[in-house]
Amino acid sequence: MTVIAWNDVLKMIEGKSFFSDFFNAGCGTAVSVGSFDGPHIGHKKLFEALLSCKKEGLVPGVLTFTRPLAGYKNPEEYQGDISTLSQRLSSFENAGLAFAVVIDFSDDFSKIEGRVFLSLLQRYLNMKFLAEGEDFRCGYRGATGIGDICKYAAESGYAAAAVPPVLYGNEKVSSSRIRQNILDGDFVSVEYMLSAPYKVDCADIKWRVEKERDTVFLFASKPAVQALPAKGTYDVKLTLCSGQDGCRAKFISEPHSLRLEIPTSKKISAVQIMEFIV
Repeated sequence: MTVIAWNDVLKMIEGKSFFSDFFNAGCGTAVSVGSFDGPHIGHKKLFEALLSCKKEGLVPGVLTFTRPLAGYKNPEEYQGDISTLSQRLSSFENAGLAFAVVIDFSDDFSKIEGRVFLSLLQRYLNMKFLAEGEDFRCGYRGATGIGDICKYAAESGYAAAAVPPVLYGNEKVSSSRIRQNILDGDFVSVEYMLSAPYKVDCADIKWRVEKERDTVFLFASKPAVQALPAKGTYDVKLTLCSGQDGCRAKFISEPHSLRLEIPTSKKISAVQIMEFIV
């Protein structure tokens, strides 16, 4: 999968980016825009819509953000990311998408009018098809809704589709709902909506290791990136670094710190992934 920075798309306007050849090599692209935090089963319906365009010769891909937009717009109420950018990019590649354009959200980007943004995608990404959820909005202050988008598409010569939401328990599946379920410790629902266990990337977490008899204790200050459950004890499976075998552990979530209790006498160098067990 090809990963492209939004700044490289902007450079195409000045003819300074070699990615123009990538987007003009085929018949065009099939695109979806969003944070895709998870990604969850609703996002996968969008991916399916893009992949179905391959039979028409279109190249499927997404435009996403370095972090989910909810973290920028409502930082005080935000519960944390469901997935890191690295995890999302891996999910896109595993889904069969050919490219991902990554946008570093900024004040300048937020002020782009919806129709201008769509025209950039059409011109520089050679967009021929756009798939979005029925509640999708873009452009300055979210002024451009899916109805406007479909109207612009008809006027501009590309196709657009509004993909219906996916339901779970008679409620719409969404990233905000999954974040709340993580906070509540409802990992059965989380795993269903993600189609996979919830995994926290621990590669950048600095753990302090202590050993007491046959138990290893790992302590760390609470990271600010991925969502974690409220105070409590949870069963997890750890993927360890340096080729060590994984193991089960108890994860203790506290207001200002994290703690792992590992019932083993072997040396633990570092934790790569923490997966919540339902």
